[in-house]
Amino acid sequence: MNAIWKDWYERLKAHALANYDKDGWDFFVECWGEREFEEFVSLEQPRTYVRVKRLVHDIVVLQNERRQDVRAHAADFNYDA
Repeated sequence: MNAIWKDWYERLKAHALANYDKDGWDFFVECWGEREFEEFVSLEQPRTYVRVKRLVHDIVVLQNERRQDVRAHAADFNYDA
């Protein structure tokens, strides 16, 4: 990973830890290692930290919404069937 991407990853990791319980940032902490982040930025090619932060935020928000939806409908499933 190049030095710029490494810096972005470290800054995002710090942000995610500080906001662990907000907007799904726990997904970044728990699921995104350096390898996943490097793959993501190599595909998306963001030019700034602000842009990469926005892109990652959009993803973790979607993951968080999905988690909330699953939790909201968990009682709808019949596990005894």
